[in-house]
Amino acid sequence: MLQKAEATVFHRFMTSGRTSPAVFGCVREGYDEEDDYVVKLAGGSETGLAGLLCEAVAAELADYFGIDHPQQALVELNGDLANLVASQEHNKAALMAQSVGVNFGTKLLTNMITWPVDRKLSASQFERACEIFAFDALTQNPDRRFSNPNLGTVGDQIYVFDHELAFSFRLDIFPNREPWRIISQPFWAEHVFFNALRHKPLALDGFTELLANLPQLLFDQLEEVLPPEWPLDLLPVIRNHLTSVSAHAEEFKEELTGTLL
Repeated sequence: MLQKAEATVFHRFMTSGRTSPAVFGCVREGYDEEDDYVVKLAGGSETGLAGLLCEAVAAELADYFGIDHPQQALVELNGDLANLVASQEHNKAALMAQSVGVNFGTKLLTNMITWPVDRKLSASQFERACEIFAFDALTQNPDRRFSNPNLGTVGDQIYVFDHELAFSFRLDIFPNREPWRIISQPFWAEHVFFNALRHKPLALDGFTELLANLPQLLFDQLEEVLPPEWPLDLLPVIRNHLTSVSAHAEEFKEELTGTLL
C-alpha cells in the first residue's frame, strides 16, 4: 500500500519529462534513512490532481498484478523547501508554489535505462510484455507508445512508469457499458509492444486469474490513504470500470487477442 514520505532535500529537476518532475531526497514515514525520489509535482501535472490520483491508483494496481515499477510514495512538500527551490530556480517559482502539499513520487533507480524503441524482447521478457500490454488495456492508458515508451529496464526486468493519462475512460462523455470490450479502442496499434506481440499467443493466464479475483478491499484502502484534497470522486468511476472488467476477465483476455490480429 502507498507509503507517505517527506521531501527534505532538493537535488535537481529532471531534464526529460513534460511535467517538470524533480528529484528530492525523501524520508518515508517510519524510516530514518533518506532515499531519492522522482517527484511528479502537482503544479506541473497536465491533468492536475486527477493525474496524481491516476498515478497512485495505477501504481497500486501494478503491485497487485506483480508488474515491476519504481517504489511509489505520497510525497509531502512543505512551503519552506518549495520557497528555497523557487529562490534557486526562478523560472520554477510558480510550479513550486502550486506544489506545496502532497505530490506523487517514485524511487529513483540509478541503474535503470530507458527502453530503446527498437529493442527486441528476450524470451524471458515476453510474458512480462504480455502482462504490461494487458495492464495498459485494463487501465486504458494510451501513453505507452513507440515514441514514448514510459518503460525502463534493469537487466531483463521491465519497469513501467508515468500513468498520469491512465484511466482515460473517466473522460468519456458516453461511458462504455461493456468496458471489457476493447478491440475498437484506437490506440492499441501505437502501443510499444504491439508489433512484438502481434499474431502471437499471449501468456496471460496468471494475469487473467488475478483480474478475475480483483480485491475490492484495494479500493477501500486507497480511499483511506489518498489525500482528501485530491479528486476522490474519481475512485468510484475507476472502481466500477475495473470491477466490470474483472467480472468478464476471460472475455477481456479474448479481446486482447483480438486487438493483435
